Amino acid sequence: MVTFIFEVSSIYIVLAMNKILASGLMLLIWAGVSAQDATSWKSFRGNQKLQGYSNAEPLIHPILKWRFKTVGNNLAAPAIFNGILVTACGDGNIYGLDLRGQELWRQNIRSAISTPIMIFDQKVYAGALDGSFFAFNLYSGEVLWTYHTEDQIIGAANWWKDDQEKRIVVGSYDHAIHCLDATSGYLKWKFETGSFINGTPAIIDDRLFFGSCDGFFRSLDIRSGKLLEKIKLASYLAASPALSKEHAFVGDYDGQLSCLNFNTSQIVWQYQQPRFPKPFLASPATDDSKIVIANKDGFIFCLDRINGNCLWTFRTGGEVEASVIIIQNKVLTVNMQGAIHLLDLNNGKMLWQYELACALQVTPACIDRHFFVAGSDGEIYCFGTE
Repeated sequence: MVTFIFEVSSIYIVLAMNKILASGLMLLIWAGVSAQDATSWKSFRGNQKLQGYSNAEPLIHPILKWRFKTVGNNLAAPAIFNGILVTACGDGNIYGLDLRGQELWRQNIRSAISTPIMIFDQKVYAGALDGSFFAFNLYSGEVLWTYHTEDQIIGAANWWKDDQEKRIVVGSYDHAIHCLDATSGYLKWKFETGSFINGTPAIIDDRLFFGSCDGFFRSLDIRSGKLLEKIKLASYLAASPALSKEHAFVGDYDGQLSCLNFNTSQIVWQYQQPRFPKPFLASPATDDSKIVIANKDGFIFCLDRINGNCLWTFRTGGEVEASVIIIQNKVLTVNMQGAIHLLDLNNGKMLWQYELACALQVTPACIDRHFFVAGSDGEIYCFGTE
């Protein structure tokens, strides 16, 4: 039996079935009047450029709509596409949920998923602490292929395609960026650096950009893996960069945020806290005029994108490891004390806050009038409207 539920006021359509069909037909379709990027969040930074920006309709007074308990803890940053939210936990289970918090499928890979989830071309991609990298079917959770690096994988994958092929790139603690065929998982090329790679490569056109714990920021040709440029910035570059127009923004372990012009290979500006700078482990978010980033000490910084001047700061009250998200004119942030804050992007004033009884270590996922938070307690929390 198939039941259709239409809710025009919430701008979504739910297709519910009694069980998952063997063909992998999706169980729930989320469709809205906004653009597609407002109804999906396919990676922990939202897009290939890792901008951490969403066109989703922001919430004014969010309420907790539902929570889903996994069998493990230390959840991966979730991703959303076609009405399916995917997350994973430290016991090796990866989950597909509908947007009402009902489990659609579960797959156990017997290794702890350690990366944010990435969705591309109806497939789910994630890496594990044992160095394995997996592709799953979005609608059934079936493992499609497995690739093995030589050490643990911490950062999310990213994707690239042209008219002829589709590729996945991912960094590993084996010091290398691995470029794989998205369909088969076969290695296309591998580029080795001088140390661990924690973050996710950002992609624009045919170029990818990433930092390494050897302190260098690099650009590669995504077709060949050839090094295009290399700039020494700091002792460690653990965070993922964000790209906008001709600029790359990257925070480092020394507590400095750098703006680079990747067409000229020049440093445009650098910002550092005046006193006792703390590491930037989180990735920056950017819109057309501002950069927002959190540091380890629990401060949120908003900078002018052109000159790096600090426009405002906000203290969250706890350490921050998760990256912030800009949702139109608002900023969403979480911290290790379990606090969730919505801030005004223009002035940094707190608009709303909520406390959970668990550490919040990973970046939330955001779609129209909803956001989803993964807790260290193994629960997914959905916030929405009344």
